[in-house]
Amino acid sequence: MSNFTAEQQAAIETLHCNLLVKAGAGAGKTRVLVERYVRILAAGVADTDGIVAITFTRKAAREMKARIRTKVDELLAAADGNEWMRWREVTNRLDTVAISTIHSLCSRILREHPAEAGVDPEFGLMEEARAKELLDEVWQSTLAQAAEQASPWLTRLLAVYSPARVREDLRPLFDKVLSEGLVGPNLEQSLWPVQDRTDERRKQADRLKQACRELFDLAAAAKRKSGTQERLQSLREQWPAMEQVIDGATENPDQLDELEAAFRNLRGGDFNETLRERKQAAEALRGAILDRAALLLLPDLCELFRLAGAEWNRVKRACRTLTYDDLETETERLLLTHPEICDRYNRRIQFLMVDECQDINERQRSIIYLLAGGDPQRLKGTGLFAVGDVKQSIYRFRGADARVFGRVEADVRASGGQVIELLDNFRSQPELVAAFNDFFGELMPATVCEEETGGADAVEYRQLKGKKTADEPARIDLWVLAAEAGAGGDPREREAAMIARRVRELAESPDQPTPYRNIAVLLRAFTDVSAYEQAFARAGVPYYVAGGRGFAGRQEIADVLVLLQFLDNPRNEAALFGVLRSPFFLVSDEGLLRLRRAGADDGLWAGLGMAATVPGLSAADRIAALHAHPLLKQWLARRGFLTPAQLLREAFAATGFDVLQLTQFMGTRRYANLQKLLEMAEAFMRDEPGGIADFLSYVALRADDEGEAEIDSEAGNTVRIMTIHKSKGLEFPVVIVPDLQRKFISRSQLAVFVRGLGMGLKLPDRQGTLRESARFRRIARADAALERAELKRVLYVALTRAERRIILSAVARTTQTAKDLRNASGWLDWARHLFGLTGSPREWPAETCLGETCLHVCLDEEPAGAPAAAVRPGTNLPEEPATALPPLLQRNLAPVPARETRPLLLSPSALGEFAECPRRYFYAHVYRLPVPPEMAAADQTREAGEASAPAAIAPRDLGTAFHRFMEILPGCQDWSVALQQALRDSLPPHLWQEAAELMRQWAGRYAGSSLHAESLAADSDLREWSFQYRLLAAAAPLPAVWLSGQADRVLFYPDGTLGIVDYKTDQLTLASLQQKTAHYRLQLAGYALAAQAVFGLPVRDARLYFVRLGQAATIDVAVAELTTAENELRGIAGFLRNHTEEADYACRLSHCPLCPFQTVCLGE
Repeated sequence: MSNFTAEQQAAIETLHCNLLVKAGAGAGKTRVLVERYVRILAAGVADTDGIVAITFTRKAAREMKARIRTKVDELLAAADGNEWMRWREVTNRLDTVAISTIHSLCSRILREHPAEAGVDPEFGLMEEARAKELLDEVWQSTLAQAAEQASPWLTRLLAVYSPARVREDLRPLFDKVLSEGLVGPNLEQSLWPVQDRTDERRKQADRLKQACRELFDLAAAAKRKSGTQERLQSLREQWPAMEQVIDGATENPDQLDELEAAFRNLRGGDFNETLRERKQAAEALRGAILDRAALLLLPDLCELFRLAGAEWNRVKRACRTLTYDDLETETERLLLTHPEICDRYNRRIQFLMVDECQDINERQRSIIYLLAGGDPQRLKGTGLFAVGDVKQSIYRFRGADARVFGRVEADVRASGGQVIELLDNFRSQPELVAAFNDFFGELMPATVCEEETGGADAVEYRQLKGKKTADEPARIDLWVLAAEAGAGGDPREREAAMIARRVRELAESPDQPTPYRNIAVLLRAFTDVSAYEQAFARAGVPYYVAGGRGFAGRQEIADVLVLLQFLDNPRNEAALFGVLRSPFFLVSDEGLLRLRRAGADDGLWAGLGMAATVPGLSAADRIAALHAHPLLKQWLARRGFLTPAQLLREAFAATGFDVLQLTQFMGTRRYANLQKLLEMAEAFMRDEPGGIADFLSYVALRADDEGEAEIDSEAGNTVRIMTIHKSKGLEFPVVIVPDLQRKFISRSQLAVFVRGLGMGLKLPDRQGTLRESARFRRIARADAALERAELKRVLYVALTRAERRIILSAVARTTQTAKDLRNASGWLDWARHLFGLTGSPREWPAETCLGETCLHVCLDEEPAGAPAAAVRPGTNLPEEPATALPPLLQRNLAPVPARETRPLLLSPSALGEFAECPRRYFYAHVYRLPVPPEMAAADQTREAGEASAPAAIAPRDLGTAFHRFMEILPGCQDWSVALQQALRDSLPPHLWQEAAELMRQWAGRYAGSSLHAESLAADSDLREWSFQYRLLAAAAPLPAVWLSGQADRVLFYPDGTLGIVDYKTDQLTLASLQQKTAHYRLQLAGYALAAQAVFGLPVRDARLYFVRLGQAATIDVAVAELTTAENELRGIAGFLRNHTEEADYACRLSHCPLCPFQTVCLGE
């Protein structure tokens, strides 16, 4: 076996005992997993049925299956004879191998034994959002029923807490114990172990008395007189009464307030330590008293939780569903209560492989042990192979417990197994690996951990070894903004702007540019991701957000899904409201209200059908409603025989919904998301064919895993923004970790729970202020310590994703008191402590070292009023222009608010229709009457020249083929080769010969034209460039008007100017060339205005190239001419948005014989 280290090879070949592999970051553990799986098959000790592999995510399972298939295919290709037959059999069974998440495995086990498990054999999996919704209802109904019945347990709870606290603040505690599977007969023991129920009140009262006596004795012996000494002498005289207060406080903690008032504001150098001890004793007594009061509430809390849990189980049975927690709980119960089933799995599973073992919880560990050897507490058998890195355990919020990994390690050793460490890092350059060792070697030793963590932070950091060959220098930077400097504003937005600006500088560096695709921005949470999105958009930096709210949560996708929900259930009035209000139709809220009132008892749908006569409805709402009703009615009638994809395509074509997204902020990505949804709909029909309801479920099941569509797919050159959790298992050349100043989580809560310790409660004093019980303080400290320990591991995961460069970023304040590792309040404090960064950020050195690690500190001066850089081709459109941009750019780059009146979109072809006949424009674009197919075909034929094209080839197809020819031509020395390739790419084979005969002359002319030669001399170009250019801003109630089109070509000349080229296939002569050029003048001027606005560069020329004639024509693009054209376009736009009646649009009788609407037009 080659290309493996000795440790990797041992992990692959050790098959006779249980084995735990502790794999550091970048150690190649996935490769080891795959090789071990194949090794088991090659050794013949088990077949695919005898191997079960558990991965952390479905994506990891798919990746592992794919790698195993690739490896098996290689072995199959190299084998012969019986060996070939054996690997061929393995290949045939790879589709059914048991490689899945633990939840998928549990689901399979339960479905194999539904009767024994007591579950519905056809159970479904309840999605998290639906589970949360139903659990809310269960919680509220349980409390409401108890209140109605005046249940004694609720009465006692309400005697302590307000109804709001019971309803809202106890719910997180219930959710926690429910997810842990603790709502059962042993609930009291889980919440408050019996051994912890000792009454500490008397002990703490005696401690407080002793502290007071010592304080009084110290005051009496003091030789130096002071105000504090005199007050203590006075209090000593009141000691008998004070003793009675302390004794009485054991039953009523409010009496301690009187004692505390007496000692308030006492201080003095000789008494400080004793005063501190007395105060701590008083707090300990109060905590013990509150503990006793909390313990009295334990039975009532448990009753509430049991009733809610029982109702929750009833609801799930009625829905025939299980949650993810249920899958684990029921599987564990099945294996524990049916040893014969457990034994069957023990004999079937010869090798059990567990990936990401550091992220399992206690219940999952129990299931794994049961499957491996039949005992939930003791590891038996010899077939367990677990791999993980406790330093990467970062899923505590999902129930993962890093302490479980330590137990597995101890159990593997106790079973006679082996523990192998993989410390070679093949991902990061050696300098970065040394930095990991220096930084985390200081940050992760157990000595900085508090006792209450139970060893969770006791990670013995082992030095990694960098094995990657260094191809260029590695580097670690700290980009910092001084919090006291700058023009104010939100610090996170300022930091995001700094990062966006510097990222662009990296990408455009003349010395060594860093492609955007090489950069990843890793966030602790997506809470403030919008700040980074907006900053990157303003800077013109292309970016891609992985995960976040998720694909289905994007507004444009939500709007489409609500349309499908209505079509699936026409009685879903909420969905109908959403559809009408969405950009599909943009009916105003007032309009919806009037339509709903008009529908009366029959609802909104009935009102929509009466839109023509509903009083008070605005003209815009009436037009939108009259447009919406027949379309929705048509789609409802066709929903039974159209696929979801077909329905969506019809909806987009009829409403322009997809094109409208291009006018919005991040329009390109919105549009790409819609295309991705269409692709999902097509995939759905291939994989799980069904109707609308099935597709909605299909999307819902994938909502959490599906990210947004990745735009700029040709090169994928975008910065990736994701959470650190999402980045796990990935690697990037450059990693940026911002927001180092974010504070560690500080929770304000009524109750706290840690498995193994139980719960602690706060209780109100007589003023209603919540006070911490002693138990609450102890468990909250443990919880905070566990949280802080995990945040170290989160930072470790973030930094170890980097291959060659790490960039840390923060907004830093001047600090007077340095913090050590124990009292740090954020990642920045750790960095400041370890690298010796004290005082003001302006005083920090440019370089500072920790061991062998050099940190480059870059203070950002944040120049005020810096102009935004021009947006390059292929980048995202800025959300809003910088103040230094020219007024023209500011006006035309402003985004369209998502919920304003629907913008009026004008295409160049629509302008041509208006010029020929305003009435025809009205029918096509205001009433949106469909054009008969035969008339549309006739239009195309007339435009292209009827005699010129063979009947078998549509003019539009010829145009597509010629555009493809122009794309290929720059890379071909022989234009005829480019033509043949274009025909093969664009047309079916039976049309190639006819098209070639027609297009050969066109192509030859163009290849020899001066236009082609000039285009080759351009620095770069964009082909089929889509744009939206705002002609008029919205002026309530009038909509904005946008020119929306696609220019065939935009050339970027070396002198910083632009060229516009549009290709036309019209049939014309030299005599009619001038007239035809004038016909297209406004269209070409619109392209020039849009390009000038978007790219911030002047337009040098704008030309038409008439393909059939082989002639180019130019329009004047001088400033004065473009201004005139813009005014003309705005004049047309103003007319169109102000006129909605048929009579306003004149009919030009000369065009009637050619008009597709001649049967409905009165010709007036």
